[in-house]
Amino acid sequence: MTEKHMLIRMAVLAGLFGFLFGADTGILAGALPFVRTHFALSEVAEGAIIAAVPFAAVIGVLFAMVSADRVGRKPVLVASACLFSVGALASALAGSTGTLIFSRLLIGAAVGASVFTTPIYLAEIAPAKARGAIVCIFQLMITIGILAAFIAGYGLAADGDWRMMFGLGLIPAVICLAGIVFSPETPRWLVLKNRVDEAHAVLQQTAPDTPQRAISQIIQNISDEHANQKNADSWRHFLTRENLYLTAFCVTGMALAQLSGINVILTYAPKFFEYAGFQGTSSQLLATIGIGATNVLMTFVSIYLVDRLGRRPLLIAGFAGTAASLGVISAAYAIAPASMGYLILAGLLAYIIFFAICLGPITFVYASELFPLALRAKGMALVSLGLWLSNFLLLFAFPPIEAFIGQTGTFALFTAVCVFGFLFAVKYAPEPKGIELEDIDARIAEQRPELAGDCETRPSLNPAE
Repeated sequence: MTEKHMLIRMAVLAGLFGFLFGADTGILAGALPFVRTHFALSEVAEGAIIAAVPFAAVIGVLFAMVSADRVGRKPVLVASACLFSVGALASALAGSTGTLIFSRLLIGAAVGASVFTTPIYLAEIAPAKARGAIVCIFQLMITIGILAAFIAGYGLAADGDWRMMFGLGLIPAVICLAGIVFSPETPRWLVLKNRVDEAHAVLQQTAPDTPQRAISQIIQNISDEHANQKNADSWRHFLTRENLYLTAFCVTGMALAQLSGINVILTYAPKFFEYAGFQGTSSQLLATIGIGATNVLMTFVSIYLVDRLGRRPLLIAGFAGTAASLGVISAAYAIAPASMGYLILAGLLAYIIFFAICLGPITFVYASELFPLALRAKGMALVSLGLWLSNFLLLFAFPPIEAFIGQTGTFALFTAVCVFGFLFAVKYAPEPKGIELEDIDARIAEQRPELAGDCETRPSLNPAE
């Protein structure tokens, strides 16, 4: 098997966790109206079902944070796949609101653990020249999962079969479990545990076209970094200037991307189209499928661009583009939403384009790359906590916020978040494109930037500089 085929195999297997996350996100758009009717849900119960996943994801992150370093990245992914399977089956068989909420909590814990671990797994097992694209596979699989769920929701909507919608998640969960069981552990974690021979074998397996001398050098670099940071895995090391910068940048960037409204738009897309004048469930769900298809196609563009243009320009363009798109939607709702349905649809499509190419994958790439080896799991945990806490707050607060300020105010608020994100990215976003993971923290340390510093103190991570 060639290096290219091996990398594709592992990226797709690990990316299946992204598919499961995306499918769970997207299925609510189709299932929620029928679940609401079946269980006669109150607003509080409906909010609990929607917010159960991001709430439990925090617990999943904390579990993975401890386990990923102790037992390895792969066992955490295996446990996540098991929880996904149980949660999907329990959701399909739920006989009460409480049972459904509990099953959503199981899925949430699996989502939190896998979203935390998968980018680390991919970044640590991929070569530097393809690392950005491979990590973007995770975001691609999220978008494919969302689209698949939208299509399933549309196909099952006529019968109102919400149990089947939830139950279909069991199929990819079982495939994912079978696939990850036969995948290797990451060589960097193996070196971290002094299992150098196994790390060498994994590198030979995942990069069969790489010369033995180059593989030995990679292992030596990993060992050197581990030796230099052997006593640097304490939480107090996040208070150093370099690590404080990395943590603040990654957590803030991830939170701003989520607070731009992506999960609200994906979950409530049919509702927004109803407000925009699209009549009938069928037309609303078809428009929602268009959103999902755009999401998938544009993530392919991101995979192509991330290791060519780099992370920084894509992050800046992403916040600028989403701000403009959301501003157009807010204006359309303010003027005459019923007569501007297609303008709102165009604005939503433009938002999805910029998010799928830029904000969605790039924030995950940054989080998986920038932390030094000894702090990578803890750093990714902090970023994941920022992701899920911002998601939980947004999904929980959205119904009353929308009721108070309406669609115009809601999208204006999302626009403001993206404007702030644009300014933040311009001032602080580094560029780790093409640099080995073991060299990134050293390049940042040369600059030792401060968060409140001038633009000139921004870290230079361009290998050409």
